[in-house]
Amino acid sequence: MKRGLPYEVAAQRVQILVNGTGEIFDTWRCRTCGAIYPTENSAAYCHATDRKCQDCDNRTERHYTHCKTCRGRRDAEHWQAMPEVEWDGVTALSLNDSYRYFFNTEELADYCVYEGIEVDDLMLVVCKHIRPYSFSLDDFLASHGLLPDDQYAEDFGIDVAAIEQAVNDAVAKVAESVWEPCGKRPSLDSLKRQLS
Repeated sequence: MKRGLPYEVAAQRVQILVNGTGEIFDTWRCRTCGAIYPTENSAAYCHATDRKCQDCDNRTERHYTHCKTCRGRRDAEHWQAMPEVEWDGVTALSLNDSYRYFFNTEELADYCVYEGIEVDDLMLVVCKHIRPYSFSLDDFLASHGLLPDDQYAEDFGIDVAAIEQAVNDAVAKVAESVWEPCGKRPSLDSLKRQLS
């Protein structure tokens, strides 16, 4: 098995002669496996082991453009730039850029104890309640390649409204509350007040 190369040297510019036409195309080749790509970035990414951070001289994993230290700094800057709001102690919270949610003060307090951190150390984001997925028969059929681009399910004599209503009613019965971050951070004062 061939080993990859650092991102900066993992791609090579090549010219390809198209048989029968005499046309020459400039393109890029992965130096590790030889696969051809339209851009230097995609050829380098193919088997790159790592790359230089865009903000400093540290190396980072190939699928990141910034090292762990710079990502942490950028995340903190992004979080600090969010508007600050009062937290009511009931609305769900999440960790910034994470799938970790807190649905009550006890969960948040337990998390802090378990992780051995203070609430001040968390980059929390207030969440908003969103409606569960709404089923569309046309979207479903089209995404599965079962419906021609220029037709709708109702063109086939299907009672679309009844089917969509039945599926959406079933989803409403089984779907849990859905929350997503809303780009606002809770004030530290309101967090401490609710946790006390």
